[in-house]
Amino acid sequence: MRKNIILLILSLIFSGTINGKTRKAVFIIADGIPADQIERLKPPAIFDSSERGAYSRAYMGGEIGGYSQTATISAICYTSLLTSTWVNKHNVTGNENLDPNYNYWTLFRIAKEQS
Repeated sequence: MRKNIILLILSLIFSGTINGKTRKAVFIIADGIPADQIERLKPPAIFDSSERGAYSRAYMGGEIGGYSQTATISAICYTSLLTSTWVNKHNVTGNENLDPNYNYWTLFRIAKEQS
């Protein structure tokens, strides 16, 4: 199965308000860097941040021959990641001539609605 590894770091996520401050989230994507190399080298910039948040692998591409089959092209994969849907729903099929289906909420809209 053809997969593109996208590393996710969700850090600085706090539950509730801390000392009257609005809670914040940092969402970092490292595209095209093999996860095993990052995990072997343990770069401080990534792993120091993940101690206060989370580090996780994410795979894009879907199941070959299935409804979720997706080309591993940046715009398609980022849209799948941000909307939690496959290409058959979000309708972004390449890096050009985009025709997104805005009926699916992005992580940004979900976060905004939560505040």
